[in-house]
Amino acid sequence: MKICGRWGQDPRVKRLMTIPGMGPFVAIALVLELGEIDRFLSAKHLASYLRLTPRIRSSAGRIRTGHISKEGNRLCEGFW
Repeated sequence: MKICGRWGQDPRVKRLMTIPGMGPFVAIALVLELGEIDRFLSAKHLASYLRLTPRIRSSAGRIRTGHISKEGNRLCEGFW
């Protein structure tokens, strides 16, 4: 695979591949999609970018979280 030859030795890819279940293709895709991780101010900003934020409903002081809201970066749509 040419893509693994080009990106497989990247330290970011190697580090992501230490996560159980993370293969080279997904690790490379994350590195290419996210770019420099420092551009995200927090993990919440990254989750929002990847559209992994839960839907939150609140009323009378009661907070309920639901399924992923699918609100965020439209470029990631269909990627996962």
